[in-house]
Amino acid sequence: MRALMGAAGLVGVLIACFIAVYMFADFTKQSMPAMRQATNQANQLAGRSSNGVAVGGSGTPVLADSKFAPLERNGHLVAVQVLVMPRTNGLAEYFGLAVNDIILRIGPFKVGEDPIADFETAREWIQEGMQRSMELVVDRGGWEIKLPAQRNFVPPPPGTPPPSNSAASPATADPQ
Repeated sequence: MRALMGAAGLVGVLIACFIAVYMFADFTKQSMPAMRQATNQANQLAGRSSNGVAVGGSGTPVLADSKFAPLERNGHLVAVQVLVMPRTNGLAEYFGLAVNDIILRIGPFKVGEDPIADFETAREWIQEGMQRSMELVVDRGGWEIKLPAQRNFVPPPPGTPPPSNSAASPATADPQ
């Protein structure tokens, strides 16, 4: 009789544990999208990539696996060209930056003018722009576009006139 009561108690504890695990799994399943979004936002604010990062994890710093080159005119910085930009980089994820994009403005600031007067400062401001959700103005294939809004813009073949209602416009000044 005692053994039967002990077995019944053990079965009751096992059922309670099963119910608790089931409820926790259901809660986790329902809250996973919000946890992923929070992880992505935390990585953006930290200046890191989110691609392939586990929930709650931190990604690679965006300046660690990307490369830029200064574009100068008469010895003064006028723009920054993207040389290396993996698709898994946070700058590619957030802005849609691509190789050969030429960064002309970061937020309200023109590259080469105060406070972005030198190349190292410009690199830091590119990351800062992502962290603060600023807009980048870039020259992509001769067309001036705004990122992240026009992140998927693909320049038409050379010689193609722009449509009259185009969101992108041909670049007005050659930064080189």
